[in-house]
Amino acid sequence: MKRFVLPIAFLLVSILSAAQSVVTGVVVDKNGEPVPNARVEAVGTTNFCLTNLDGVFTLYSASEPKKLRVMYIGLQPKNVAASSNMTIRLSRTNIWNAVPYKYRWFLLAQEAFPYNEVGANFSNPSLGLMFGCVKHLGGYVKIVGSRPTSSSDYFNGIEQSVDIEDVWTTGRTEASFYSATCGVVFRLGCPVHLYAGLGWVYSDFAMELNDNGENKLMNVVFPPGSSTSYSCGIADAGFIVMLNHFTLNAGVQITSGAYKYCIGNIGVGYRF
Repeated sequence: MKRFVLPIAFLLVSILSAAQSVVTGVVVDKNGEPVPNARVEAVGTTNFCLTNLDGVFTLYSASEPKKLRVMYIGLQPKNVAASSNMTIRLSRTNIWNAVPYKYRWFLLAQEAFPYNEVGANFSNPSLGLMFGCVKHLGGYVKIVGSRPTSSSDYFNGIEQSVDIEDVWTTGRTEASFYSATCGVVFRLGCPVHLYAGLGWVYSDFAMELNDNGENKLMNVVFPPGSSTSYSCGIADAGFIVMLNHFTLNAGVQITSGAYKYCIGNIGVGYRF
């Protein structure tokens, strides 16, 4: 019986070896130099091997792999179609071509510029936060607001020049702005990301009326302050640049009401 065991064992080993698929190749860097100890794995399986000192690898697999993934510290990981005697060239990783390997949170301080009246914006700035999470695709929420306009005898706004200032207004204005939006963030294959979303906006604008000058409107006595407001949907779009932990964004918001307003916003923050 023993004399049959050894031949049978050799036969089984031969059958198993014949059933295996073998992929060979070499891994080099940008300059064509071999990359030793790079990890070469069959995508979707647990089969992998390491390159030798000459960058050469031999990967055994139970079935023929369709795609290989090659990784080495400091070099950009790469997925390639499997073939025989292949050469895989890896480039060095930098902040521009680094591929994210997990979802990361980001948080940015925001400032919005809802009006052309610069003085009204500086006197009552619209501030807020933008936060979200992204890998190649993610989402965000942005909330911006300022204190309500006063519509009182005295405004905190800066003197403005308006056509009807001498008749109706003292030239003092004040503006408030509130918006909440959410949407998606899409990575462009580099540190630049695009974002787009929808939300709601409420804005209030006040001007101080001139009740001391001559009044041409049929001697109607105006109150010291007057305000107008609007509330409607808003579209939000822009870009985010993420360099390591530093994050910067800029974008615009456009209202959907009867009067189309374009609101600019910028922000700076941190990626965790």
